[in-house]
Amino acid sequence: MALTIRAMRNNLGKGSSPYYALASWSGIVEPEDFIDRMAAMPTTLSKTDIVAVFQLAREELSGLLAEGYYVKTPLGSAIPRASGKLATESEPFLPARAGSGHDLRFDFKLDPAISRDALA
Repeated sequence: MALTIRAMRNNLGKGSSPYYALASWSGIVEPEDFIDRMAAMPTTLSKTDIVAVFQLAREELSGLLAEGYYVKTPLGSAIPRASGKLATESEPFLPARAGSGHDLRFDFKLDPAISRDALA
């Protein structure tokens, strides 16, 4: 099965078009399956090696994000993002406080070369 794109009616009444594009994927590849597929490729790495590399990358990425870094990886970039309104320049940013309207999250942007390869 392949990626399928279909037109869906825009029932919200917003925007300039009565339809929008919706992608339906072929399926879901779970992390274990992804690692199995990598281990089955012609490589000198074992499944255990691959799992260890991903665990190490996860720990390092988490630590760097916690320190406030924008992190570029071979797969893409992890980016801290803040949102919310502040009444003054000195108002504290408090995403952990309920009702503050402040949010801190981390986005991941896929490396453009991977997108180009997949689209080719």
